[in-house]
Amino acid sequence: MKNLQELHSDFCNYSEYIKGNTPDTITWLKAGMELYLKFSRAEYPKDITLFSLEDWILHGRAKRNWKAKTVHTYLRAVSLFFDWCVTRNHLKTNPAKEIPRPKLEKKIPKYLTETESDKILYWARNYPYHYKLESFRNSAIISTFLATGIRRKELINLKIEDVDLRKGELYVRQGKGSKDRLIPFRPSLAYI
Repeated sequence: MKNLQELHSDFCNYSEYIKGNTPDTITWLKAGMELYLKFSRAEYPKDITLFSLEDWILHGRAKRNWKAKTVHTYLRAVSLFFDWCVTRNHLKTNPAKEIPRPKLEKKIPKYLTETESDKILYWARNYPYHYKLESFRNSAIISTFLATGIRRKELINLKIEDVDLRKGELYVRQGKGSKDRLIPFRPSLAYI
């Protein structure tokens, strides 16, 4: 009989190679399970109980100041693994589904004001760089973030052929959720 570490490794391989989850998702799945295993000291599927999960969540909330979103995130990570275990007859039921999820806070997304954006751009353009090209590069990066809302990883993966200056569009390949998308931008961004 495989222990939980071995089973979770099989689950991560299944998630990556069969389901096609991204490396970031695999990292998230591993992090949640590692925390639970470290706390509960469960070694085999028979050791997973509703009570050990509840104790783990209570410990996280009371001792580690987990917010509601953190609880949701960790419970989702272990619950996906437990569902996989149920389908392969390693567990009879998924105990994580028995735990009520705390209500999530409804927050207005954070954003920069126009003044804050201008300050950042001013700094990027006027910082005393060693090379003039650094100023152009950093201004272009900051301007692209501000004008399009593109994610850091999406910007890193951007290629020259993904930028259409005439149409004013960025083509993002394999962004969040492995999805492609087109992002429009103002013509002024092309002349930064």
